[in-house]
Amino acid sequence: MSSRKYAIPALLLLSTLVGLGAVAPVFAWNNCSLTLTSTSSALQFTPGEQTTLTFLLTYSDVGYPSTFTVTASVAPGSPSGTWVIGTVTPSNPVPATASASISQTISVPVTAPTTPTTSTTTITVSAVNNYDSGSKCSVNAGAGVVLHSFPPPSGVPMFPLGMGLLMVLAIPALLLAKRKFAGTPL
Repeated sequence: MSSRKYAIPALLLLSTLVGLGAVAPVFAWNNCSLTLTSTSSALQFTPGEQTTLTFLLTYSDVGYPSTFTVTASVAPGSPSGTWVIGTVTPSNPVPATASASISQTISVPVTAPTTPTTSTTTITVSAVNNYDSGSKCSVNAGAGVVLHSFPPPSGVPMFPLGMGLLMVLAIPALLLAKRKFAGTPL
């Protein structure tokens, strides 16, 4: 009888441990990998120029498929001027169906203001996990963009005033040389 007295509590304890073992993965630490990085190289614009900034969203998490809502905006505190940010592609959610492994290029169309400035404006792209609201489940990436009044030179810089100045000096020099050597044979 005494073995029966201890057998029932032992069975209850054993069944509780087995039951918790089946549920334990639900409460395990979710160690996901989430990054959003700018892949754009041209971050200097001329007034009114339209271009597309690109970002790479990567996510991997075993057993936790997800989608993300991606938005773009001018970072608060940035000298925004009138930067126009178009619709982020692909459309939300990214990806269209939940996945545990995501590698997605995000495109953000941007139009520069028509008034030139030399200060840097930050365009921020945010990706928010649609299935998990934890702080490690969302990510932001910024791209600093600069507006110049003229495009940066692609090769040798040109000096529009330099050619005129050269002609102003060269023509009188040629006339003087012509007079001096007018009677000399070549």
